[in-house]
Amino acid sequence: MGVLNLRRVGFIFLMSLGFLSALAAENRVDNVVVTESPDGNSATVVIESVQPLKYKIQQIKNAPVVEIQIEEEISCESEPFHQAGKLLIKEIKFACEKSKNKKGPAELLHSISLILDEKCSVNASQKDWILSIQLKREGNQSSLPSQNLSAYGLPSVEQNLDAGLAYGLDLGTPKMLLPSHPRVDDFIQVGLANNKMIEITQEE
Repeated sequence: MGVLNLRRVGFIFLMSLGFLSALAAENRVDNVVVTESPDGNSATVVIESVQPLKYKIQQIKNAPVVEIQIEEEISCESEPFHQAGKLLIKEIKFACEKSKNKKGPAELLHSISLILDEKCSVNASQKDWILSIQLKREGNQSSLPSQNLSAYGLPSVEQNLDAGLAYGLDLGTPKMLLPSHPRVDDFIQVGLANNKMIEITQEE
């Protein structure tokens, strides 16, 4: 009886290990979130998964697309939460394929595609379950044109000049200029430094 009990305990133990291993082997992508620089010249894509992701990155020829190919079985039953950008990353697409394993999910995640505004250099790094992809525009980097300042709730340079002339103000030489790749804070600081009304109030 003792030997039989030991065999039963051993069998149950092995079955438990197999069950736990099966659970541990399951992986999924939960979130794909984009953070862009204010000038739209660079972006960071963070892909969060349950376990470290097995992947391969491929840049599509003759198209501004970066494809993250998934090299493991991940269910495609529900689409991960994702958030695209507005300046550099236009869209995020998920591609699924039918599974050949009848015991697993019916569809597997094949790839995650980043649709870009233009071609970019790509640098990827992974730590634990976080995959970080750095994107940077190739060639000439763009700076925000004056007509796009309204996106930040700020008037354009032309509107500021027209407003100054309309009130008979001599705008003179600006005290501060924007850097080559301005951030939102730079617009605010330059606007305050060159505001003629503030200067007149301070003098009075």
